[in-house]
Amino acid sequence: MPKEYVVNNVKGVFYTLGEVASFIGKKIITLRMWERKGLLPKASFRYKGRRLYTLQQVQNVVKWQEENKLRKGMSMTDVKPIVL
Repeated sequence: MPKEYVVNNVKGVFYTLGEVASFIGKKIITLRMWERKGLLPKASFRYKGRRLYTLQQVQNVVKWQEENKLRKGMSMTDVKPIVL
């Protein structure tokens, strides 16, 4: 469930990396790897070391996951422009 945070004087509802991972059925370590490789956008904000993602970022990742299921075998490098 998303939570409201105030980060850098910006108040908003954000999702943690763990929440994003559970939405698409992947492990947190997988999403961290995608982020390191530039395949997943960097978290918009960090709060006490936690990566925080906006609703738009989460929707893009979920959309990619749904499209990937339909296309079977599409790699993250093929879909990088969609996710970013």
